[in-house]
Amino acid sequence: MMLTLPGCVFWIILLLLHTADCAVGSQPVVSIEGHIGAGMVLLCETQGWYPEPEVVWLDSEGDPLSADPLLETNTDSVGLYTLRLSVTVQETDRNLFNCRVKQKYLKGDETARIHVPDELFYQNYSWKVPVAVVLGVCVVGLAMAICVLVKRQRHKMKRLKTDTETLISEKDKLIHEKASIIHEKDQLNREKYTTTDQKETLSEQLDLVNTRGCQDYEVVRRHAVDVTLDPDTAHPRLILSNGGKQVSNGSKQALPNKPERYSRSHNVLGKQRFSSGRFYYEVRVKNKTEWHLGVAKETCQRNGENIGFRPNCGYWTIRLKEDKYLALTKVEVHLHLSQEPQKVGVFVDYEEGMVSFYNVEAKCRIFSFTGCAFTETLYPFFSPALPGNSGENSAALIICPV
Repeated sequence: MMLTLPGCVFWIILLLLHTADCAVGSQPVVSIEGHIGAGMVLLCETQGWYPEPEVVWLDSEGDPLSADPLLETNTDSVGLYTLRLSVTVQETDRNLFNCRVKQKYLKGDETARIHVPDELFYQNYSWKVPVAVVLGVCVVGLAMAICVLVKRQRHKMKRLKTDTETLISEKDKLIHEKASIIHEKDQLNREKYTTTDQKETLSEQLDLVNTRGCQDYEVVRRHAVDVTLDPDTAHPRLILSNGGKQVSNGSKQALPNKPERYSRSHNVLGKQRFSSGRFYYEVRVKNKTEWHLGVAKETCQRNGENIGFRPNCGYWTIRLKEDKYLALTKVEVHLHLSQEPQKVGVFVDYEEGMVSFYNVEAKCRIFSFTGCAFTETLYPFFSPALPGNSGENSAALIICPV
């Protein structure tokens, strides 16, 4: 059946989409691993491919080797494939072998060639006889050496008897010195423990940076501020309450096109701006299947094809997405929480360069960004995320009083 012109265009577009999502890996590296019987084990390695390419061993004529190869496939953290293909080969006229890596959606392939010297192939086992002779000679020599060593050992034992008394007296002296050292060590340990106890007492009195677990929750709440949502930054599909305390998804609104407004992702910033000190606020996320919270700097990227919600792009945030809690650091960090938060507290210490998130009900810290080195004004950041097709995730994000 012949394809119509629209049908041809469809398949061409589909092919382009596939090839756009491909990654061409490294040139294959081949090596000799060792012997198996009279054969030689060859290894072909290549990495950085996506999707998984075809790897095959060929002889000098370009035909696949008849022996069954052993393929080992792994993927790294970004999904790129690393492949190791080993094969056992026998001696041929040329002893030339090729490893070919071919990507299904791209033209051409990557090929590496290896030549195995004739001397490496074992064609007979005549070496076993001389080896057996050498082993026999070694056994006889070892027996003679043992006899000599036994005689010498007896002589040494006689000498040791004469030296034992001298060593016993020296040992007594060492024991006395050791007891003195142990006594001094115990005194030092007692002083060390006293110093450690004092340090721990002082640490418990320090503010946020030196606190652990849930101990700093009540401290950060002292820095609570009143936060409201800024309608001038809200995406047109976000509905803000009259008091500016709630945000949810809704129908698209006809709003003025302002440079500070998010036009692609469903986000909104707080009205309040902070360029020093500490501040804390709480957001209710109950009944939400997805959400995104944190702070953003004034010059953060707000529009474009792909907004990078990372510290290098001016965002310090955590999110719930597809039942996973994530901290959006340079590389996403999966947060394993023992209790799902119903309210999330957000705390910022501008001078310390720290952004911390808290599970309000559990009164414990979820995650902290440290060493941020803020230089710009910061704004609270909120996103209720997209609603589901069946109405899930329709609940609002609510800024709660502390």
